[in-house]
Amino acid sequence: MYKTEIISKIKDNNEKALKMSELINKQETIGWDFVNAIAVKNNSVILVFKENPTYKLNQEVNKGINTVKETITKVVDSISKNKN
Repeated sequence: MYKTEIISKIKDNNEKALKMSELINKQETIGWDFVNAIAVKNNSVILVFKENPTYKLNQEVNKGINTVKETITKVVDSISKNKN
C-alpha cells in the first residue's frame, strides 16, 4: 500500500528540506518507508511512502511478548504470595 503527503507552498529551500525531513522521520516511526519526492508547481512537494509490512508484524510480536510477560509476572507473583 502506498500513500502520499503534500508539503505546500514553501519557497525557502532550507525550510522545505527541514519540513521534508520531519515528515519523513514521522512517517518512518509509524511504519511508512519513504519512496520518492516529486517537485510540483507553486513550490510544493509530493512525498510518496510505502507501508512497511515488517513494522506491523513487529508491533504484533511485541504486543504478544508483553502479554506473555504480564502473564508470567502474575503467575510468579501468585506463587511468591503462596510461599509466604
